[in-house]
Amino acid sequence: GSEDVMKQFTESFKGLSLEYKLSNINQAKAFAKYMNEIGCFYTDKAVDFELVESFSGEELVKIGLLEHQRWLQEHYDMGWTYGTPEKAQRDLLRQHKDMIPQFDGQFEVSEEAAKANYQRLDKAEQDKDTDPMECMLALLRMFDGLRIYRLY
Repeated sequence: GSEDVMKQFTESFKGLSLEYKLSNINQAKAFAKYMNEIGCFYTDKAVDFELVESFSGEELVKIGLLEHQRWLQEHYDMGWTYGTPEKAQRDLLRQHKDMIPQFDGQFEVSEEAAKANYQRLDKAEQDKDTDPMECMLALLRMFDGLRIYRLY
């Protein structure tokens, strides 16, 4: 049930490093911004708008790009750069293959730069940017109260 899922989330969250905990929190905080960008909102009131059961492909692409841009900026701000180390060495070297090649991270990641980099990623990597958002939709449905609606 929903209590088991919450317990599982809580336990796995406890096991994360501070950096990953902050990243998870920042991702959750960005959710409202993403909803706004695709013309959606959430509330605990019953309102006369279309209830969102799932995101469209177009909405997921928009959310994915925004989340990738947020993730890139967050990582550059913490000193990460592009590199292709083994997964076990990634955190130590602060290099990741999904960062932008030939980008020094000394300035803000533009929407264009994030989009170009996002398109370079394979589907599995792109899904890492949208899966948590779809998961959020499922969690909101599971716990009574909050619902997501489309403004138009």
